[in-house]
Amino acid sequence: MDLPHSLAADFAALTAALDLPEADLAESLTALARDTRLAVPSFLGLSIAVTVNADPISFTIFDPAEDPASALASIFIPIGQPDDANRTSVVFYASTPGAFVDLAADVSRALGLPLADCVLDAHLRPVLPASGATDLDNQRLVNQAIGVLIDRGFDPDSASAELHRLAELDGGDVRHAARLVLDGLRRGPSADEQRGTGDER
Repeated sequence: MDLPHSLAADFAALTAALDLPEADLAESLTALARDTRLAVPSFLGLSIAVTVNADPISFTIFDPAEDPASALASIFIPIGQPDDANRTSVVFYASTPGAFVDLAADVSRALGLPLADCVLDAHLRPVLPASGATDLDNQRLVNQAIGVLIDRGFDPDSASAELHRLAELDGGDVRHAARLVLDGLRRGPSADEQRGTGDER
């Protein structure tokens, strides 16, 4: 299954958000889709959900020749622990009922998951109606603001902490705090901002 060209920028943004400069997410997903189709011939596509810096990001890759409503089987697979900072889950879709029964057993053994964690046929509608991604623009905004704070003298960890501290001062909205940081860059940092940054380092 070829990935839509429109996802290229989204995968680049997700790679940056996950801090995986050596990863080729597009190639990895193409291989995953290819291998899944070999195991499940009626495979239609998949949805992946990731949590990055407390923000959910999801994308769906679906066979463009197929109607999402043709999905009659699905398997939900959690990856990582529920309290991981970057939680991930994958849902695979197929057009043949019961297509993932054998895969569920194989995946649970391979990942060391309880079989009940590989949920069958409870997610028959893709997260998105067609191939695409959600919430990456928000993640780009947050990453840009963290970059601004790094330019002001914060290290990456303290820049993220500072952005979340600023968000707490303004109702807890990290995206809004990121916009304020970026607006501050366009205005030029004030003396108060410079003194505040110096105190935080």
